[in-house]
Amino acid sequence: METMNNIKIDQLRLNIPYDEIYQVENSQSLPKEVIVADNLLHLAWLFKSNTVSHGHNGYTSSYNFGSGEQGGNISVMWNESRKDMGILVDFTATGKALYESLAELHGIPVNWKKIIPELSN
Repeated sequence: METMNNIKIDQLRLNIPYDEIYQVENSQSLPKEVIVADNLLHLAWLFKSNTVSHGHNGYTSSYNFGSGEQGGNISVMWNESRKDMGILVDFTATGKALYESLAELHGIPVNWKKIIPELSN
């Protein structure tokens, strides 16, 4: 089978097992669910601020990084009553592009081929 090297990731959703929160210490600033995603993706450091809202698609809580003014949005969503749903990190297409640009600007390598397998270990 011939490989296609020109395939790109547009929007991206990562689902982190909820059990990962038990590896995180309590924090006054962010919920454990957000810290789990932040440990993997450095969202709080790259974006400096966030907003809190209600989740969607069955997720009840959401922390959002980026904004319409910045041209993108990344949401970390969870439902404490449905831990089987995991912690969803939802990148809009523009949010993913913004994340990659900010990471590059600050010297944080973004290699989705390495990040995605980390979620299944």
